[in-house]
Amino acid sequence: MKKLNLLGQLQSKAIAIELQHKNYPPAIERMRLLGKEKNFSPFWRVGLAYLLIKAEQNPQAQKELNIASQDLSKMEASPAKNELLHKIQKLQSDLNGTK
Repeated sequence: MKKLNLLGQLQSKAIAIELQHKNYPPAIERMRLLGKEKNFSPFWRVGLAYLLIKAEQNPQAQKELNIASQDLSKMEASPAKNELLHKIQKLQSDLNGTK
């Protein structure tokens, strides 16, 4: 279990480096690898959607945001949920502005 967590931390750092260099396809692939470890959570989906938007893969990003919204609707209210809903709304607004 610790090994998986360490790999996840390394992948997260590698994603940040890929973003700095605007290497979006490798960042997306690394994020997809983290999906299982993150249980494909709404937080993970929003992170993936962000990368997809950066890579101009807007239909896929919208799909991930929709799934994240659906998953969040099943969760109890919390500050984290509200913050993520706000982030989803912002990303969807960004998507609508780029169409």
